Amino acid sequence: MRSFIKNRCIMFCIIFSVLVLIHFFRGGELSNEVVYSFMFVSFFSSVMSFVLKDNEKFSARRVMIYQFIYLCIIMVTIVGISCLLGWKQSLSTVGINFIIVMGIYLLIKYLLFTEDKKEAEGINTALKERKNNMK
Repeated sequence: MRSFIKNRCIMFCIIFSVLVLIHFFRGGELSNEVVYSFMFVSFFSSVMSFVLKDNEKFSARRVMIYQFIYLCIIMVTIVGISCLLGWKQSLSTVGINFIIVMGIYLLIKYLLFTEDKKEAEGINTALKERKNNMK
């Protein structure tokens, strides 16, 4: 459970930081309203994997479907928050938001992959040492 909370906090920080940086580089101002909406989207995005998690074994197809549902929910959340806050969004803005969401998603997947790879290498090294010590 501790590992899960740690991973969700890391994911929240990455998503929030990237959203703020993108908004900053696009020339936007960071009012309280914008920061709170970014925080909500970041929090919602980081805990969504818990909602979609299932105790059954995942097939590759099921994982792809869950990831697609996850991305759709995130996009609906972003558009919904924009509507609630009265921000006007054109179709091109929604497209740009989709590209940003996909970029953040791919960045997080890459970071998680590299972290898992390091952990697997550590486990393999420990197993090899254990095997050598058993001989």
